[in-house]
Amino acid sequence: MKSSECDESLYYPVMINIKDKRVTVFGGGKIAFRKASSLLQCGAMVRVVSKSFVDDFEGLAQDFS
Repeated sequence: MKSSECDESLYYPVMINIKDKRVTVFGGGKIAFRKASSLLQCGAMVRVVSKSFVDDFEGLAQDFS
């Protein structure tokens, strides 16, 4: 493997402070719900873009509004 290539099985960990940062989550399924919940708990300002949403999102909006 060339040094400029990244093996797709490897993950690049990144630790960033997202408090008060705008974050967009694409999708309205269960995985997107978990991601949005986690981001909100870390203080991010989350926007979720999807044509449809799992019912859990309704409660999430109430919890963090």
